[in-house]
Amino acid sequence: MLRHATPMRLCGLLVLALSCVLPARAARPVVPLAQVQEAYVRPQARIEVEPGRRINLHCQGSGSPTVVFESGLSDWSNTWALIQPAVATRTRACSYDRPGMGASDPSPHPPTPEAVVEDLHRLLTAAGIHGPLVLVGHSLGGFYAKLFAVTHPQQVTGLVL
Repeated sequence: MLRHATPMRLCGLLVLALSCVLPARAARPVVPLAQVQEAYVRPQARIEVEPGRRINLHCQGSGSPTVVFESGLSDWSNTWALIQPAVATRTRACSYDRPGMGASDPSPHPPTPEAVVEDLHRLLTAAGIHGPLVLVGHSLGGFYAKLFAVTHPQQVTGLVL
């Protein structure tokens, strides 16, 4: 069924999956497309994760748990431009650019899965985001999300892969 899913169908499935784990709230209008585009064409919050190295973090909405989007191999936060605002109408939703992608500085460390998880953990800690977290992973991001969940189980309340 998901093998031939379109991005809009995946968006609907994601919202459905998240509605199972997020508390119900009054519906708010989704952000207009022009405003969404503007939010993803420039850095949002470049958070220092190591001296002299920053990672771009883009958070919207409020509430708990915080939904953290993990992109696929060569994608970055703009991949979630149509999905993140919809999720942000119900809770806090954050996407980020892995090192060397989008508006994030490159990393001096080898790009191992463990380094990706450590960068995300440093980023969330520096941004004051401690959990509970629902990690949403696309493609390789699903692997990273699962590794983060087993490395930091006290922070993760759910996974959407």
